[in-house]
Order: sequence, then C-alpha cells, then structure tokens
Amino acid sequence: MKKRNLAWLCLAVCMSILSCQKEILQSNHPEEATEKRAAINPNLKTSIGKNVQEFTEQVDPAKERERLGFEHWLWADFEPTGFYVPANTNFSLTVDQLQGSQLPYLLIGTYYLNETYTSKPTIVQLKAGNNTLNSGAKGGILWIRYGNLNPASSKVRITFNSGHQKVPTFIKGITTQTE
Repeated sequence: MKKRNLAWLCLAVCMSILSCQKEILQSNHPEEATEKRAAINPNLKTSIGKNVQEFTEQVDPAKERERLGFEHWLWADFEPTGFYVPANTNFSLTVDQLQGSQLPYLLIGTYYLNETYTSKPTIVQLKAGNNTLNSGAKGGILWIRYGNLNPASSKVRITFNSGHQKVPTFIKGITTQTE
C-alpha cells in the first residue's frame, strides 16, 4: 500500500514539474508569434474580417482524404471571411485574379444550420471583377471555397465592398481582449 501511495506521489510531483515547463502562452511580441505560426501553417489567415483578403487555391479535400487514407473523415473545403450578410440583402465584392485561371466559389450560410441535416448554404461561382449578389431568404456567414482536384496555384484578392457585416472571430494569439 505504501508503494502505491509513493508511486502516486511521485507521479503527482513529476506532473507538477512538467506542467511548469510550458511556453509562455501570452507573448510580449504578438507579431513574432504570428510569424512563427505562419511558418508552421502557411494557410494561417490573419486577414479574416478585413475588407481585402487574398485566397490561394487548395487541394480538394476529397482528394486529400483519399491520399491520406481516411475513409470517413471529411473536413471543410471552405475558408472563413469573417463577414455576415443579413437575409434579402444586396452586397458587392470585387475579385481580382492575381495568378492562374481558376476562380473561387462564395458560400452564403452554414451547412446544417437551417431545417434539416441536408440543408446547405447558397453556393455562387464568383467571376473576375465586380460581383453584385443577393443573400437570399436566409442570408448567413460568407465563406470562400477555393479547391480543385489539380490545383494550379491560382490566387485571388477579394475586396468586400458593401452590404456585409463583420462577425465576431477569434484567432488565437491575434484577437485582443478588447475585440
């Protein structure tokens, strides 16, 4: 019995010591932390919620799932913009083709949010130049789908001109307490 108590005590002491070895979570230099995270994850989006955002074409998630050998694991093939459009609202955005020839899709709304498990957002193929759209009867959060089975490294800059509203967005290490 004493050996068991001693083992638990040793384990507790070790865990306490190891837990003190963590990095400081709040960096004094947030720009350095952002650069480190961007080096680890090149898809880190720090422009979420800004009127001008750039998107790079990604590998289609279904193809990536097949490559990795995951049968049932589906992940989102769309990226957040940080904007919302109310129902029945006209809004405008401009798409500038920076590289390649593929253009993204805009998703208005969120999967499975309304009615049933089969409900889907409104999906609109964007065109180069000015796009004036209507959010439809439900409106919703705006997302960008920019995937392809054989991505050609296309890149676009999207400027959100009017009709949209910023939504609360949390990005670890970037979002401040006041935001």
